[in-house]
Amino acid sequence: MRGFFGYSGQRTRLYGPGAGWEGLTQVRQGLTTFSPGPVHSSLCGLRVCLPLPNMLTTGFRTMKMLITTASLLLSTLVAAQVQWNEMPLTEGTFGESEVAYNQAEFEILVPAGAGPEFKIAMQAGDTVVYSWTADIADPSLMDVEFHGHTDPVDGEGDLMFYKVHNDRRESGTLTAPFTGIHGWWLNNRSDRDVTVQLSIAGFFTVAE
Repeated sequence: MRGFFGYSGQRTRLYGPGAGWEGLTQVRQGLTTFSPGPVHSSLCGLRVCLPLPNMLTTGFRTMKMLITTASLLLSTLVAAQVQWNEMPLTEGTFGESEVAYNQAEFEILVPAGAGPEFKIAMQAGDTVVYSWTADIADPSLMDVEFHGHTDPVDGEGDLMFYKVHNDRRESGTLTAPFTGIHGWWLNNRSDRDVTVQLSIAGFFTVAE
């Protein structure tokens, strides 16, 4: 079923392919709508036949484009009116590293009754992002110490604890307070081996 639209500055005659009128007509000055059917309009000796659904689709697309354009112009106008106040760069907000960026995953075996340590080397001010989980049934049976220390000089060095807990998971970031060794001591007091899955990314190298 199709509808048609005819436009004229005068009264418009309607006719179809056969004799007589094809349907009810509503006539207004300059605008005529037709009932469904292959009906046509005679305008200045020319036959005009425009499918109404196509005209509506074109109209909706044009309206959408106008709305989008108006929204972009409004956003540009609002942005141009913003008064930006420059703030001083605070310490620790931005940093560059001489160490190559590194991203890796490790599977760490923690035997029953043992306390191995996983260590990474970092320069002062460098940052890593990490996350790890352990497949231990009772996390209270595994002691975890996340810490860092400087290289000893004449039998003396600095040590800092970042987090001490009994849990089966940990995630966060670390910005090295000093150049040295940083990592996790994992003490498994259970009677079963534990596997720790560690993901880490940032500026570091694996230490021995």
